[in-house]
Amino acid sequence: MKLFAGSQSKNLAESISKLLNFPLAQYELVKFGDSELKPVIKEDVRGEDCIIIASTSNPVNDSYMEFFLLVDALRRNAAKRIVAVMPYFGYARQNQQHMPGEPVSARVMVKFIQAVGVDELITIDLHEEQLTGFFDIPITHLSALPILAEVIANKLVSRHSRESGNPVLVLSPDQGGVERTRTFREALANELNRHSREGGNPENNTMDPRLESGMTMVIDQEIGIVEKLRNLEGQHETKVVEITGDVKDKIVIIPDDVIVSGGTIIHAAEVAKEKGASIVYLAATHADFIEGTADAFQNAPV
Repeated sequence: MKLFAGSQSKNLAESISKLLNFPLAQYELVKFGDSELKPVIKEDVRGEDCIIIASTSNPVNDSYMEFFLLVDALRRNAAKRIVAVMPYFGYARQNQQHMPGEPVSARVMVKFIQAVGVDELITIDLHEEQLTGFFDIPITHLSALPILAEVIANKLVSRHSRESGNPVLVLSPDQGGVERTRTFREALANELNRHSREGGNPENNTMDPRLESGMTMVIDQEIGIVEKLRNLEGQHETKVVEITGDVKDKIVIIPDDVIVSGGTIIHAAEVAKEKGASIVYLAATHADFIEGTADAFQNAPV
């Protein structure tokens, strides 16, 4: 078996390599002056099962071309089987045609992945579950939502368990994220219930008297939804126009699959605060930040 790391996933691949005590295979990525790329494999892969860990994040087009060419190189050098571990699937948000003249870019990426010779794909938190139906090859769609729910639950218990009132409301960032948000809400409720049974403070390993006596944080049964107005021209910019659900005096949590500019989700947090939310947490699987995103969050009400 050979384990390869794409340029956007070197840190992740190195962590996996150490965890498995299995070395990374080597290839050289040649970059020409006209921006063309050429990956050159530096070891024998004939008859080998090859795993490529490669997020197709910003710069997404370079990430995909490096990946496609690496797969082709492996095929031409007689690799037995190629499994792609693509934590972030670029173009996933372009999964439908919003207006005439647009492509369905996510489906195009799927066709490219299959045509170049990938045997199986593993990915995490696609923008829409329906994307898995675009594939003819086996696909494993994992989710980081249970991990995010555990992290958020730890923060809630350690920071807010002694406060009176302030129930928790999980807020979907849009209509398309409703099912994802419900899944996150269920995972969060399970984590809070676990803390209630165990009565521990996750940040300092001490017992919390409120939790030990059976008191716990209350989480709303129903989720809230951020209503957006989408501008279908150009980059499909969106604006928050309303929040469905009562956020007043509540701890609001907004889970999402990916944050790029952060503009819309920060605006959602601002609207939630304007409507009386006591505090707002954001949780996202993929942070595909562009220039200015980190600065925007420094001044955001989250």
